[in-house]
Amino acid sequence: MNNRLFFFLLFLAISLTSCIEKNPVIECLTCPNNDTIILNPQDRRVIIEEFTGVRCVQCPQGSLEIQRLKNEHGERLIAISIHAT
Repeated sequence: MNNRLFFFLLFLAISLTSCIEKNPVIECLTCPNNDTIILNPQDRRVIIEEFTGVRCVQCPQGSLEIQRLKNEHGERLIAISIHAT
């Protein structure tokens, strides 16, 4: 029983201390005095990699879904299609 309580408290302590999200800090190379920029979640981009092929059955439906997402999210979504044989 002591071991269970110890591992539970250890797991709880690790869980509570490991879930802090910090926004990335990026040094601005074009800014005067090398200021830093802090990205907010709305400034981030998402990359979708689509692997396509000649005999891919699901690819047309996947491409339509990516296009729908691209229309919805605009420049925040970057789609990359990789054509594999």
